[in-house]
Amino acid sequence: MRLLVVAILIAAILPGCVRRPIHSSTDSPQTRADHALVHIGLPNGEVRELPLERYVRHAVLGEVPLSSLAPDARQTMAEVQIILARTYASHNIGRHANEGFDLCSTTHCQVYRDTVDSRSEIQAVVDRAQERTRNIVITYNNRPIEAVFHANCGGATSPSSSVWGGISPPYLSGVDDHYCLPTDDSSWTFSVSREELRATLNTNIRTAVGSRLELIRIIERDNAGRVTKLEIAGSRDLFVRGEQLRGVVANSFGWSAFKSARFTVTERNGQFHFSGNGYGHGTGLCQIGAMARARAGHNVSAILLAYFPETGLSDPNTGNLLSDATP
Repeated sequence: MRLLVVAILIAAILPGCVRRPIHSSTDSPQTRADHALVHIGLPNGEVRELPLERYVRHAVLGEVPLSSLAPDARQTMAEVQIILARTYASHNIGRHANEGFDLCSTTHCQVYRDTVDSRSEIQAVVDRAQERTRNIVITYNNRPIEAVFHANCGGATSPSSSVWGGISPPYLSGVDDHYCLPTDDSSWTFSVSREELRATLNTNIRTAVGSRLELIRIIERDNAGRVTKLEIAGSRDLFVRGEQLRGVVANSFGWSAFKSARFTVTERNGQFHFSGNGYGHGTGLCQIGAMARARAGHNVSAILLAYFPETGLSDPNTGNLLSDATP
């Protein structure tokens, strides 16, 4: 059945983010899709206006290690990431509207690298991927989805509700990923003194424990093993999600220190020790799993639909819902 895809760049609401369109236009949705401009907030405070497709190209160069793959898998993964980046941008235009731009250039949105890849073969792969997938986005109910992704799920992705709260759309309900199994490379540890952790928790109102930190205790996990509820006890007693704790700690110590919400925690001699596996929030597409699928010969559609069930790949300019063949 052919579906008419209304290519409106919509705003969506997720916890902690204001998302609303900042462009006004009387153009048709199709015209806007063809000539879309996005405003990117750079770390130095500059706001850069550029065509959507240029942003997509640079986001891919910043988000996926294509040079680590053999040629066929590299091409497949480039096309997967191009479609992801285009869909994510289309869904999230205006995410930072209250700051005067559409999307930031960090992992809060998508990493945007302002420079091209110095290796000409990687540039060529991305250019070819962009042309082969031109205009294609992932859709649910005829609209671009929230196409979130992360580095390493450790064997299973989680519902978005486990990570950010709210209600998970069907395509972000979590899936088992046998192509991303826990390995030594995906394991991590992080240790911090009681006083350092107390001071860090007090930097955010959601985790502020006050003048005393006594314990951190895991209460609930989701089916993928991520912490959905933990108790922080001290001068104040709090209950937070694992991703909330991870975000607050990572803001002080870096995202590579506290890598995921799949963790255990112990306390010994005034030190809190966290051990876990995986890297990233764990919702949507897992890049390690997707690259393994590409190496195994899966096509672009099969990879994307494995992580986003009940969705389709659509070309807004033609109104076509594509088949399961590689775009």
